Amino acid sequence: MSSPPYRDANRTGGEISRTSGLLQITIDSGAAASGMVNFSMNILGRLSQASIDTLTFGITVLVGNYIFWSPVGFQRVYDAIEKAQVRKGFKDILWFGFGLKSPMQVLVETDQGVKFTALSSCLTEVYSTNMAAQIMLAFSRKIVDKMPEPKPPLPSLLQMHNLVEKTAGILSTSNFPLWAEQYMSFDGERVIGQHAWPKALNKMRYSRGVGSATEIADALYSLMELSSGALRHVTLVGVADAGLVAAIGVWLLDLSVVIYASDKKDGNIVFRNTSEDVEPQLTVIFTRRQDRTALYQRGKTVFLSDATLLFKSHAQIKPNQNRVLGGRVHWKEALSGTFGDDFKSLLAMPTLFGAAIGSAARIFTALAEADPDVDMKWRRHCSSYFPDSFGQSLVNFALDRFPELKPKPLKAEMVRAARIPSYGQAQATYESTMNKLAASCGCKVCCPANYPAKEKRTRTSGESANHIAPRFCLVAISETVVILARRLSGINVLDGLHPKRAGLEYIYEVQQTRVSRLRKQSGKNALPIMCSIIEHGPHDLGWTEVSLLSFARHIFSGQTLHDENEDPGCSAMAMEGICCYLDILREPQQDDPIGLCRVNVIPGYIQWNDRVFHKVGEKSTSLYSTSAPLQGRPKHCVPDKAVRDIERSYGGRLEVLVSEEFSKDRSAFLEVDYGIFEEMQELGRFGPARAARSICRSSGLISCQNDGCVESKSLAKDLEGIMADGNSGPALKFDICGSEVTIFNDDQVVRLLAAFGCWEPLFQRGECIACCVRTGCRNGWRNFAVVRAGLSSKIRGKVRLTVSDGETSESESAQHGEII
Repeated sequence: MSSPPYRDANRTGGEISRTSGLLQITIDSGAAASGMVNFSMNILGRLSQASIDTLTFGITVLVGNYIFWSPVGFQRVYDAIEKAQVRKGFKDILWFGFGLKSPMQVLVETDQGVKFTALSSCLTEVYSTNMAAQIMLAFSRKIVDKMPEPKPPLPSLLQMHNLVEKTAGILSTSNFPLWAEQYMSFDGERVIGQHAWPKALNKMRYSRGVGSATEIADALYSLMELSSGALRHVTLVGVADAGLVAAIGVWLLDLSVVIYASDKKDGNIVFRNTSEDVEPQLTVIFTRRQDRTALYQRGKTVFLSDATLLFKSHAQIKPNQNRVLGGRVHWKEALSGTFGDDFKSLLAMPTLFGAAIGSAARIFTALAEADPDVDMKWRRHCSSYFPDSFGQSLVNFALDRFPELKPKPLKAEMVRAARIPSYGQAQATYESTMNKLAASCGCKVCCPANYPAKEKRTRTSGESANHIAPRFCLVAISETVVILARRLSGINVLDGLHPKRAGLEYIYEVQQTRVSRLRKQSGKNALPIMCSIIEHGPHDLGWTEVSLLSFARHIFSGQTLHDENEDPGCSAMAMEGICCYLDILREPQQDDPIGLCRVNVIPGYIQWNDRVFHKVGEKSTSLYSTSAPLQGRPKHCVPDKAVRDIERSYGGRLEVLVSEEFSKDRSAFLEVDYGIFEEMQELGRFGPARAARSICRSSGLISCQNDGCVESKSLAKDLEGIMADGNSGPALKFDICGSEVTIFNDDQVVRLLAAFGCWEPLFQRGECIACCVRTGCRNGWRNFAVVRAGLSSKIRGKVRLTVSDGETSESESAQHGEII
């Protein structure tokens, strides 16, 4: 295989020497075929620190010698590496992203290593790391087979997967995953990953066609032959993988490409990056036919057969994440790029679509402000109290995050519906709007009563839907947009990181399931459709309820992981090259406690002591049940031990306590707690995940208008005397109205200890103290706590007002229940 002139310009004689940074590797070209690679002691130590097997790394260096990229591809890869971000945790103990001593730094120290890393990272942007490892192993085998005897040994799939994992996420903020999704979308498939949905409503599983790892590796090897000049033309015939290979050819190798939507004679060209008078180097023809014939073939032909039938039959029992083939969709077209013409149909109904989003925003306002008309059970389960997660602020956030929602008629209707005066009117508007959308849609999800007749007519007419994916439900799409806007308002996403199409599809599937369950109800106990957007609304769909941390993982890594129980003590996780962590790990001492519950998302890993981990748990939460949100209040909500710990820790300093543990599958993870110290003595400790979880559960329970609170006036007088006579310590205990009340003073450390040690303490976030106490007493709680947060008014964030001439102004809501 010949090499292009730009390759390895500093090669001298028969050996390549790399001494960049702290890395020293020598590869003798004569001994390379036998796998003889000399490593310095320094590199051996760094490989061990990064948990990379030396044999596997040696293979990457040898295989990287046969990967050819263009100067344009070289620059794109190095730009992505240069822009890789890292974020530090509290007191610089934990790091998130790609740190200075991350495995990426080891892999990219040599030209060959960075080439291998680039190709592997391209694959991890579309496939799971497991599938990408299979492809890279097959690709390596293809190259090793061409070497003379004795051939170097290949690593196991386990070791290759361990290496490929370290390359995931490097290109996540580049435009490659956007290009890959665009090229693959030319296959015309409406649904890309239904076979990975855990409980899809349709027995027939629809998905993009996916080839085998061996065939994909053959296609990649043919690309390298094209780039090196060994071949002049290659034709790829098959399923969506061909689009990915074409994206790699254009982005990394700068090849000329033409793509046909089908193998029919009248098949149109859907993409080309050269003029019509220039013959392309790579031709792609999308087809699911198995006869291995196609028109327009040029040069060498590689077939990518559809292997989806091998796993679709078992999809309901064990959905296959390895066979989900999808890239990222840009924020500005994320909804149309995922839901296609069905989303465009919604845009054509601005009155209904806008009313659905706006009235939902008004419903969330009632939840956040503890409207007395809202069921207490729903208020307890609500966990989104971020400034942009309700009311007009949610509408504004949705418009900013999803620009496709900005058409004037739609925007005006969203704003109007968000201003509905009362919760009851908002609920009525939402129900009416969804019924009208269901009538327009008429699919199996929103109109189950009509669907059997339609199926019967289809069977009678002899029509077949084996290769036609069902339409997306208009009701479920509307609710998916609502849920996405609400949950994303609490997620800080690194600039340039876009959602996975498979992740958006999965959130749709969750909402589709909830809508379908509620639509099939009948009788007097039937729940309103509004319950599908309320946390724990449908009581028997627990698998559809996930934390904000897991929600971020679904959206940005594209993985569902439905069969894993969520660890309530998890405060950070890294998977498929995407790291998600609670903001309490960054800064536990914040003015607004709700800010601790935000989730930060960044490509990369979790790092501690220069080692990589995939999860952060906490020792203090090991017995914390995952069903805790559904438990009733215990008799003693303020344990004496919690009060003693708070009094003893008052005025102490916070430190991070980290230890390494091993899970049942022998994978290492971190246990992180916060300790409160005075000099060298530990006074107390708490788990960050449980504290943040408790803050979410403890907010939104207090009904207070901040207008004198007539209902609490008599209670306020009693409290005034009690608090005047109270001590100056962190906790004040007293009996009132038959309840034992503990009020914790405004202190950032005290708040965290109270959230961790007490059961759902009431967090005062601008409400008057009398209303806080009245809430507990009125609900019959015999023992409860109130935590003062020191906020002068309810945190609502700034609201941008749209006025008639198109200008905007800023204001803040000051009256309970008012939506500006």
